[in-house]
Amino acid sequence: MKSKPHTNIDGQDLISISKLPYHQAIQVSEWLSEPSFIEGSLNTKTEVEMISYDDYEYWYDCFFEEEKFYEDYDELI
Repeated sequence: MKSKPHTNIDGQDLISISKLPYHQAIQVSEWLSEPSFIEGSLNTKTEVEMISYDDYEYWYDCFFEEEKFYEDYDELI
């Protein structure tokens, strides 16, 4: 399921990597390059790794393979 923006800083919608479902956090982190990460604060927590919601939405719509993740996971068990 696609997440909604977690916060908005200076008019930019952001997603906190740590608040995504585990399988999404792993896959989007692997897909993004290091400069895409934004450090900020979320609910008094500082230096939370975030990405722009636009990047997340593009990745989710074009690259995320939820079913494939579960197939790979089932093979490990």
